[in-house]
Amino acid sequence: MIDLQRGEHLTLMREFTRGKRDGDVADQLVRDYALPHLEADLRWLDTAEARMGQLVNNGGQE
Repeated sequence: MIDLQRGEHLTLMREFTRGKRDGDVADQLVRDYALPHLEADLRWLDTAEARMGQLVNNGGQE
């Protein structure tokens, strides 16, 4: 599930980046806003994946 979500985010980021080159100023502003949020979501997905790995490796024990 995390890999699927990561792929979707990366696809959106590519589309938004391409749109920044081709879009008008309003489009660029919207994309400037959205891109850092997608980047933050990707970092969170990485963290969530690492935490789940910890659960598996520790047998759910902390």
